[in-house]
Amino acid sequence: MLIDKAEIERVKQANELVAFIRSRGVTLTRRGKQLVGLCPFHDDHEPSLVVDTRKQLWNSLGACHEGGDVYRYVMKADGVDFREAHRRLGGNEAEWKSVVVEDQQWLERTLDHYHARLLETQAAECVTSFRVGYSDGTLGGEAAGRRTESIAQSWGVDWLRVANCCAAA
Repeated sequence: MLIDKAEIERVKQANELVAFIRSRGVTLTRRGKQLVGLCPFHDDHEPSLVVDTRKQLWNSLGACHEGGDVYRYVMKADGVDFREAHRRLGGNEAEWKSVVVEDQQWLERTLDHYHARLLETQAAECVTSFRVGYSDGTLGGEAAGRRTESIAQSWGVDWLRVANCCAAA
């Protein structure tokens, strides 16, 4: 099941990142426009945790090279998945959207196909753990692409932005 984008934004706004990180015992001090502190995710002796208060993002410039929003912080700190992080941050489970099983199976088959195509290229060793794929038109033509795009849009994925990002790479 998916969480509605509006619900995710509501939870992010309800959990201001600096206050949340401080509530977890991290001391943050101002350095320019950002706040810095010792990263709790690795043995840190010099402040490498950087928090951007405007963007509500954190990043560790130290050994762990982790970063993200308040959801990612909870996932990393507590060792939980996104759904559990949502619950711990006060998310409303009633806002979850049902995923049509047939649509999910279609996207899984699409992902598996493109992943297999990518494994046939030289870039394979860099992307196997992320199941990255390559859309080369061999899956079933334009109709298959429209169905995949339609499903992705109904789930709140900006398919055109993803496609343009991938095409530019």
